[in-house]
Amino acid sequence: MRKNTGMKNIFADKATVVLRKMFKNPQKKWVVRDFVKKGRLSLGMAQAVLDAMEKRGYVERVRKGPESYTLLTNKETLLADWLKEYRFDLNEVYTYYSPEKNFLKKIKKYLRDDQYALTLHTGANLITTFVNTQDIFSI
Repeated sequence: MRKNTGMKNIFADKATVVLRKMFKNPQKKWVVRDFVKKGRLSLGMAQAVLDAMEKRGYVERVRKGPESYTLLTNKETLLADWLKEYRFDLNEVYTYYSPEKNFLKKIKKYLRDDQYALTLHTGANLITTFVNTQDIFSI
């Protein structure tokens, strides 16, 4: 019988550090300490997230003592479940306006060392130009 990990929601803000890292490199063999670097998560929280992901069938845990690792094996279902839980309105949103044509390049350079996402029309305009707007939205 599996013990209760205490992880209530792997889609909660801090817990998604594990998910985000795994999606950046889905073929990697992950170890718990990969998620603890730079003090973002505690060892216990990273372990609890991985346990909950295993229980839900998103990952496969290979237990070989010091050679143990975790593989992301069901990323499509994980992403679909994450989308069901995701709420955009919980993000802190910053809105920028500039009449300059190259404002996106400037904001990208300014934010290069920070984690950010361009959203709404700004994100869409990186792919297509269906909406012509000079507003820049980021989280």
